[in-house]
Amino acid sequence: MRVVAAAQERVDKAEQARRDAQAALDKAQHDADAKAGDVSAAQSALDKVSREAEAAREALAQAKADADTSRSDAQAKYDKAKADADEAAGSVADAKTTLDKADADVTAAKDAYDRAMNSSSAERAELAERVDRAEAAQRDAQAKYAAALAAQSEAQSQVDVARKTLADATNAAGSTVAAAQAKYDAALAAQSKAQSVLDAAAAGKTQADGDVDAAKAAQSQADKILSDAQAKYDAALAAQSKASDMLTAAQAAKTQADKDVDAARSSKTAADKALADASDAYDKAKIQADKARGDRDDAAKADTDVDSAQSQADKAQQSADAAAKAADKAQQSAKDAQAAFDKAEAAAKNADPQQAAKAAQAAQDALDTARQNAAKADLAHTNAQTAYDQAQRTAAKASVDVDTARKDVDTAQNAYDKAQAVLTAAENAQTSDKAALDKAKSAVSDAQSNVKDTQAALSQAQDAASKAGTAESDAKASLNAADQAVADAKAALDRAQSQQSKTAIDFFEGRAPLAYRVLTDESVNQYVKYINASDEDDAVALQNVRRSLEMIKQCNELRASEGLEPLKVTDYLMALAISQADFAAQPDHVYHNGAGAGAENLAWCGPKPYEGWYDDEKALYEEALKDTDNYPNLAGMTAYQVFCAYPELFHQIGHYLNIVDPRLKYTGFGTNSNDQNYSLYAHAQEFDEYPETTGEQAYGVDDYIRQLDEWIAANTTDMTSLQKALDQAVAARDKAQAAYDAAKTRADKSRSAVSDAHAAYDRAQATLTTAQATLSAAQASYDADVAKVAMAQKDVSDAKARLDAARNTLAAAQAAKTAADAAEAQARAALDSAAKDAADARTAVTTAEAAKTAADAKLDEANNAQVTLAAAQAKLDKATAVEASANRSLAEALAAVEEAKRRLAQVRDAKARLDEANRVLDAATATLNQAAKNKDAAEMQAATAGTLLDKALIAQRDAQAAYDKAQSDKTTADANVTAAKNALDKASGDNTAVRDAQAALDKALAAQQDAQTKYDKAQSDKTMADANATTANATLDKASNDAKDADVRLDKALIAQRDARMAFDKAQGAKIAADKTVADAKAALDKASGDNTAVRDAQAALDKAQAALKTALDACDRAQSDKIAADADVTAAKSTLKKAQSANAAVSDAQAAYDKAQTVQQDAQATFDKAQAAKAAADADVTAAKAALDKVSGDNTAVRDAQAALDKALDAKTTADADVTAAKAALDKADSDVSAAQTALDTYDRMDTTVRNAKAAYDKALAAQQDAQAAYDKAQSDKAAADKALSDAKDVLDRAGDDSAVDAAQSAYDNAFAAQKRAKDALDAADRANDQAVADLIAARENLDRADSELAAAKKAFEQAKVNQPSQPDQPSKPSQPNQPSQTVAVKKSHDDNKTRIENGIALQKVTNKADRVMASTGADTAAIAIVSMTLVMGAAGVEIVRRGRHHA
Repeated sequence: MRVVAAAQERVDKAEQARRDAQAALDKAQHDADAKAGDVSAAQSALDKVSREAEAAREALAQAKADADTSRSDAQAKYDKAKADADEAAGSVADAKTTLDKADADVTAAKDAYDRAMNSSSAERAELAERVDRAEAAQRDAQAKYAAALAAQSEAQSQVDVARKTLADATNAAGSTVAAAQAKYDAALAAQSKAQSVLDAAAAGKTQADGDVDAAKAAQSQADKILSDAQAKYDAALAAQSKASDMLTAAQAAKTQADKDVDAARSSKTAADKALADASDAYDKAKIQADKARGDRDDAAKADTDVDSAQSQADKAQQSADAAAKAADKAQQSAKDAQAAFDKAEAAAKNADPQQAAKAAQAAQDALDTARQNAAKADLAHTNAQTAYDQAQRTAAKASVDVDTARKDVDTAQNAYDKAQAVLTAAENAQTSDKAALDKAKSAVSDAQSNVKDTQAALSQAQDAASKAGTAESDAKASLNAADQAVADAKAALDRAQSQQSKTAIDFFEGRAPLAYRVLTDESVNQYVKYINASDEDDAVALQNVRRSLEMIKQCNELRASEGLEPLKVTDYLMALAISQADFAAQPDHVYHNGAGAGAENLAWCGPKPYEGWYDDEKALYEEALKDTDNYPNLAGMTAYQVFCAYPELFHQIGHYLNIVDPRLKYTGFGTNSNDQNYSLYAHAQEFDEYPETTGEQAYGVDDYIRQLDEWIAANTTDMTSLQKALDQAVAARDKAQAAYDAAKTRADKSRSAVSDAHAAYDRAQATLTTAQATLSAAQASYDADVAKVAMAQKDVSDAKARLDAARNTLAAAQAAKTAADAAEAQARAALDSAAKDAADARTAVTTAEAAKTAADAKLDEANNAQVTLAAAQAKLDKATAVEASANRSLAEALAAVEEAKRRLAQVRDAKARLDEANRVLDAATATLNQAAKNKDAAEMQAATAGTLLDKALIAQRDAQAAYDKAQSDKTTADANVTAAKNALDKASGDNTAVRDAQAALDKALAAQQDAQTKYDKAQSDKTMADANATTANATLDKASNDAKDADVRLDKALIAQRDARMAFDKAQGAKIAADKTVADAKAALDKASGDNTAVRDAQAALDKAQAALKTALDACDRAQSDKIAADADVTAAKSTLKKAQSANAAVSDAQAAYDKAQTVQQDAQATFDKAQAAKAAADADVTAAKAALDKVSGDNTAVRDAQAALDKALDAKTTADADVTAAKAALDKADSDVSAAQTALDTYDRMDTTVRNAKAAYDKALAAQQDAQAAYDKAQSDKAAADKALSDAKDVLDRAGDDSAVDAAQSAYDNAFAAQKRAKDALDAADRANDQAVADLIAARENLDRADSELAAAKKAFEQAKVNQPSQPDQPSKPSQPNQPSQTVAVKKSHDDNKTRIENGIALQKVTNKADRVMASTGADTAAIAIVSMTLVMGAAGVEIVRRGRHHA
């Protein structure tokens, strides 16, 4: 152990020495990096000043050339500007002449217009005064109308107050609905308020979004300079952050993995020990338990079963044999595992990770050497490329110079040719323009004569068109009046026709709600779908309703002949009969559908149904009365009793019985005149005896007919007179249309003549204008030609001189290009050779990389040998444990055999030991059970620990690899961030626009956020308000639905009542039949009383008949009880219906008020039409309120007082409505008067030709004056511009002789040359400092190498010491396990890899620094070599640096 401790101490010291060497190396590396950065900065500075010096030199040459060119150009521009100024002065004079003439024309036209206006001013003034009076009257009428509207509004307010008072007094009838409506209204108000806030917030958000967009646009504009740098910086930051996070995560994962491996190993060791202990305990307990069980069994059976003891001994022997086999098998498995372990151990001993690491290191060194050679080749290729690029640029510049010179020659030649052509053209133009000038003067004279002729023709055409236009206007007015008359007549006829289409549905609407719903609401009547209100044959058609009432009159006449009261008519039964008739008229509906009233008659026949219902069936009934044998007691039966007793007879006479039933007092009748079964009529008559169940009033048939006739008269109109009026209006309109068409044709022809005359005049005027312009242009062109000829002659002379100079320059450039092309070819050959060397070097690198990959694979294989050994050790341990267990089992089995033999000998005295054996067995069993549990738990814990250890080892290896990669990525990302940050700082500078745009963007974003917050809050408030509105609306809907439910309950009660009545009638019929049966039985008894047998039979029949009678009586009682209950239900339903109807009226009123409020809110302008609609709605509200009041007022004083107040308010509102109507009529008349007066004034102005012509002439003169003024202004502007151009050209010409620009360029060149020299000195100093830093870095690297060697030797000694002194095994049967290789091997491998990369960089620096001295004669600067070396150093760490050569000016 002392040797191991000494070795460990040596390792610790070596590690400390290595850490110190590493710190020194890090510092030297940092210094070398800084010096390399200084070299790079100095190189950049030198490059910059070199470029500036070159630019200054080129600027100097350019300044000299520009000075020469400027003088020539300035002189040419001055000459041109002088000619332009002279030409502009002539144009100004011409424009002034035209302007003076236009001013004179305007003055003359204005005088003529004034005279025309004065000559007709009196009549026009009168018409204008009429317009003023009419407008005053209109304003007065408008004021009165507004006052009337205000009075009407006040009256409406009073009506509203009265209605509220009345509503308060009657709230008992609709408090639930009113409360729901109030909540609904409040919710709507909150919803509206929230919507307003939401809208405002949305507007603010929109504005904020706009501001944000504007700010973003400004920011985008300001960020154009920074965008690329910022993007790169952000990407680098993201990569750095990601790499840092991955490094941190990898470090944490690696640390955790190391802890997990240690913990897993500890857990595995503890679990293995616990498993071994538990197994031993279990084995011992099992032996004890087995022994105790055997003792107990022996003791229990020994006295009676010797054979059993023998059997136990045999079984024990069999178990021993099986145990022996298992032991042999376990022993063989242990041998196999030992062989596998020995093989893995040999492999682990033969595997030498250090040797493999050395081989990998050698491959890495070979790779580094190949890379160094490749770098040298790349550098040589770069230098060759640089030289070739320079030669290429020189050749290209020479080629450009030749091209430029050639172009200059071409340009000079073109200029000369052009100048010569210009001179020839100018001379030709001068001759041509002289002829054009003479021709233009003649054209102006001819055009002036044509203008005078066309003007006279235009005046004559305008007079004729004026008269035709007046006639057209009059005809159009007549036609419009005729069109309006036709429209009015058509509207009256349409209204009448719409009234003619009214039906019984319209009759019942507002009169009888239940009857109306029977014909319209499917929830009340499922057969509504068969009603067709647009069919004139349908039962709802008024003519069929009128025919049906005549049928009822006929029915009452028949009842009168029977001595019965007449039937009365109810709206409900009429509607029900109409619906049933329409149902019966459908195909195949020849049956009762069960939806009728208490009794129903149907017939499909001609227009006289009573011939069958009454005449025919009465005859059958009277015959049946005579047939007392078959129909006894028929005379006193009701229709239902007949149905029960004699159903076949009932089907023959039932219609008659319904007609003459004295209990049936109310009826309704329906007739469909288009039966689709027999192409006849379908008749339906409904009967009932309880009209109060419907809550309706009953009428005599004559009274009902009168009410219907009055309603028809009030709601229909005579069509004949209306159609005649329409025909007359159409005829008058056709006549007016023909007159208008003729007048329009004449007017169109006159207008076309005016248009043609005007076009001729305009063409003549345009021809004159064109001729005048042509004359002016011809004069100007001729004057300009004279000047141009002189200028062209001078340009030809100048162009010839420039052409000669350009030809001389081209010859010199061609000689320089020949020399540059030769130099480029030589440089290209050198570049091709260097490229081949670089390609060969890269191939060598590829080969070395493949060798390195193979060596790394062998190193991984050597490192994994320990893992394979550990797995073999685990299998060996398990096999050894199994073998030991099998041996123990064999020993136990043999012991059991001996024990069985012993028990067999002692079996006779076992009875005495039975109690003791039982006690021992119980204790042993408990111990065994606990030991089994402990063993199972230990096995599970050991398996889990083994799995966790395997996972931890894998995770530890993965974490180490991830940590190494993350470290590399982090280094790369840091360098990228630094580079990107420098670029960003350089790009951003002090950019005020960027800061301002950023500030604006921040402000806009803040405003946007604030607006978004407000918008979100408003949205939330609106959502809450919407929810409240929905809740309130649901409450309102529930109140409405309750009213509908009451209607449904009433309908159900009516049906139940009808069913009960039918059951009662049926029971009565059964009772009558039973009575007859009893009577018959009694008669039979009396007849057979002498015969005992007959007596007994008769008695039995009597008993049976009495039982039947009792059953019938019970059924009758039940039916009577059901009828009473149904009547009570009907009464309750009726009461509910009344309440529901009252509540429904309140719902309708509330809904109407809500709809009205919405209408007022949406349409605030109170036009007359809307006032009429509001009045109609108010009248409807009054009617509804009156009806509700009549139902609920009773003796309520408050209700009566409220009603009185409402009546008074309604009277006041009626008066206000009348005032509004009168004021509106007055306002309409005033509007009409204003229109008439204005029309008269417009007509006068249109007919006054003199004024109109004068006005047209004046307008035309004004336009001509404006055009002349514009032409004069333009000429003045052109002259001013020409004068300024002349002055500027003079200044340029003066400045062209100034050589200050050339002097400034010379000074700039001198300064740039001096700066270049200073930068070169700074670069040399940086190179020297960098050389020293590299030397220091090499020394630090060598110290670190020595420390690494010492550390490796110490660790090797430490490992050897541990091998020489191995740990002792826990069990003699297990071979000693070799120590597992420390996980630090993998860590050290990664660290060594990093060290190798650093060494490669240093080695390359050594080579390149030596190369500085060797390559000094190549012309490349030594700093370039240093930069390449630092590039490769940083490149090994993942940082890419662009290599760049340097060229001296």
